[in-house]
Amino acid sequence: ENRTFPDMIVSMSQLEKLLRAQTWAQSSTVNLKYSKNENETREVSLETTRSYGMDLRAKVLQLVDSALSYNLKLTEYEDISASQVTKRTRHDDATVQGTFERGKFRFTPKVDYTSDITKGTLGTTTANSRTLTPSLLIKSDFQLPKGLKVPFTNRTITLTNRIVWTTTISYAIKSSPITSAENTRLFSLTSSADYEAAKNLRLTFNAGLQRLWSKHVKEDEYMSYQAGSTLTFQF
Repeated sequence: ENRTFPDMIVSMSQLEKLLRAQTWAQSSTVNLKYSKNENETREVSLETTRSYGMDLRAKVLQLVDSALSYNLKLTEYEDISASQVTKRTRHDDATVQGTFERGKFRFTPKVDYTSDITKGTLGTTTANSRTLTPSLLIKSDFQLPKGLKVPFTNRTITLTNRIVWTTTISYAIKSSPITSAENTRLFSLTSSADYEAAKNLRLTFNAGLQRLWSKHVKEDEYMSYQAGSTLTFQF
């Protein structure tokens, strides 16, 4: 038997007026969320999950589109037949990011944080891990339209010459005081370029690189890379 209770959401816009921060923040909006779910096997077990969330968006100094979010999920597992809580878990995640433009490039620096904790029947922590991931997304979208004249004819082929280039760089730092294999660092780089020569011709290049370092289990370390291309005709 699964029961999902009505979600509760509270929203407020133009928060900068309430905080008297109009000089450096504009179009700010905050949302607060709460939800609850119960999953029960009658006379056997009950799983109760409560979720809390908050996200805040604003434009800072008329330059940076910023976003901040935080989520908390608490789950409790109960043995109904024994009237005893067998396990509790807690999940936290938070994200801070900002987007701004320089010329024809758009930059989005971001930091992600996640934490997972599990406790057993006696309140003993059986799992505990945290991950901090700073990253940077770079994107550019520009066009260089040009006409190509067909020899010996009066016909001209219009070339859109549109290029969309996207690159993401991230560095995930994972730590755990309990599980030694979860103390790692992961560097990732992915890049793709989408070249549209004309409306019916597109060429895409992509490449990626990953490098994993392990603090205690050196056998888990690796480096991987990939590259590819796709040529698309549209009729």
